[in-house]
Amino acid sequence: MSEVNILDPLYLKHVITYKTKKRANAYNAVLNRAEDKLFISYGKAGLAIVTLGEN
Repeated sequence: MSEVNILDPLYLKHVITYKTKKRANAYNAVLNRAEDKLFISYGKAGLAIVTLGEN
């Protein structure tokens, strides 16, 4: 999974790449009410929590 800065939609900027311990596909993604964290479920491979903000 990669985190991308999308503040400028014409110039997407790669921020960081996350790796899961097992090969997995994302099952579900949920944005919290404050819209500053994205929770991505990878089933048995785990849960990724991405902090959103200006990078």
